[in-house]
Amino acid sequence: MIRRLLLAIAAGLAPAVFAHADTVYFTSKTTGGLYSFDTSGTAITQLAAPNTFTSPTALALGPDGNLYVGDDAGGGRVARYVMTTGSVSTVVSLVGSGSVNPGAIAFRPSAQGGEMLVGRNPEKAFSGYPMGPVLQVSGWAAGQTAVVQPYTSGASVDYSPGLAVAADGTLYVSNAFYNTTTYSMTGDVLKFNSTGTYQTEVNADGSASGGLFGPAGLALAGNSLYVASTMDGWVYKTDLANPNTSTNTARFAHANGDYIGPLATLSNGSLLVGSVSGPAGLIYHFDADGVLLAAFGSAAYGQIGGIVSVPEPSATVLAFAGASCAGLWRIRRRKA
Repeated sequence: MIRRLLLAIAAGLAPAVFAHADTVYFTSKTTGGLYSFDTSGTAITQLAAPNTFTSPTALALGPDGNLYVGDDAGGGRVARYVMTTGSVSTVVSLVGSGSVNPGAIAFRPSAQGGEMLVGRNPEKAFSGYPMGPVLQVSGWAAGQTAVVQPYTSGASVDYSPGLAVAADGTLYVSNAFYNTTTYSMTGDVLKFNSTGTYQTEVNADGSASGGLFGPAGLALAGNSLYVASTMDGWVYKTDLANPNTSTNTARFAHANGDYIGPLATLSNGSLLVGSVSGPAGLIYHFDADGVLLAAFGSAAYGQIGGIVSVPEPSATVLAFAGASCAGLWRIRRRKA
């Protein structure tokens, strides 16, 4: 039954049905466009045309219900996409903060101030963009004047392409270093308290020595932290109740050797993983046990810059049909 349904999907004859409904937004670093999966089951919808953004590498949903995109326009900025009108405007230019190209965007809980947090893109090491602390942007809302200042303290941060904020304001940061001589990435995950002060390193790969092949996207789901290891294609899952022992961290899912970056959790506990290898434009869908359900996308989207999922309790399915299934490539029944 499942096999027949998937063959029908690939032929554009039927939607792929997922148990819980989410609207999924993503940016294409390659095209500079913004897209969504419609919960009605239609094809991928283009929200912002190609070249609206310049190599967008960060995406987040703001407390105001709008999308915030980090890109390289003008030397680094955060832009606002207004959901109701489709308008795009610059929230803050980061040139005055050392030409920071955003690698990740997150928001502090309103109880802790509600400021926007901006990480740094390690790919910009080749362009001389500076390493440094995660930035805090206050006054980011429409009609306000944005103010930028350093946020993290107590530990040195290289580049920060992954940020995850817990409900109590605890911040997890992918601390990535890009070696421009060997073209390799290394790093770890750092934990900061609700005021941005360093607490500890999270053993996010489960090894005694620690260290990842370029930590990138982060995602929180309950008491679990997911981290994408860019260069080896693994997603690791850490039990935050006791994160610094090897038995509480395990390889969760593998993206078939692709370089990976952004992560997003769905309301049913499954995980989306964006490829940054290009040019295929793949987004991998893993179930809650790390089993690969599908890999979809096409060369039309290229490298995936950011992914955000928003639960839609009024709908019953998350579906991909027609053009959105043009790149449905593989299904697995066992863990990678």
